[in-house]
Amino acid sequence: MRLVLDANRLFAALIKNSISRKILFHPSLEFIAPDYILIELSNHKNELIRKSKLPEDEFDILFQSIFENIIIISLEEIKPCYKRAKEIMKNIDPDDAVFLALSFCSPNDGIWTEDAHFEEQDAVRVWKTTELMEVLGMKNTEKNKSM
Repeated sequence: MRLVLDANRLFAALIKNSISRKILFHPSLEFIAPDYILIELSNHKNELIRKSKLPEDEFDILFQSIFENIIIISLEEIKPCYKRAKEIMKNIDPDDAVFLALSFCSPNDGIWTEDAHFEEQDAVRVWKTTELMEVLGMKNTEKNKSM
């Protein structure tokens, strides 16, 4: 299964050794993300390091490991799909149009996100963490609920 990765799932995986991190490393999944996600990460890196309680060098190693499982797609490649995505997301969350545009321009099975606003559109399948856990046969234990 190939999924568009929303920034909130990446941030969750970087902050805590949670089910989101386990899903990102699951061998049956492939993730794609717009290169814009790197800008978001850069803008929030210090906050993510603080929240993760990891030394910066360990955080950087985790970051590199996670990004080995993510295919980064340039904004130039998704540009042809951006106008449609922007129109759909204009009254929902215009900042997330880039993720929707990627889902239009690259083969995938939907967007993995916990942002409820994505459910306000019906152009692309939205996957919640609990749904992925079911598909992947992961147990929903009390420890895993911190997604």
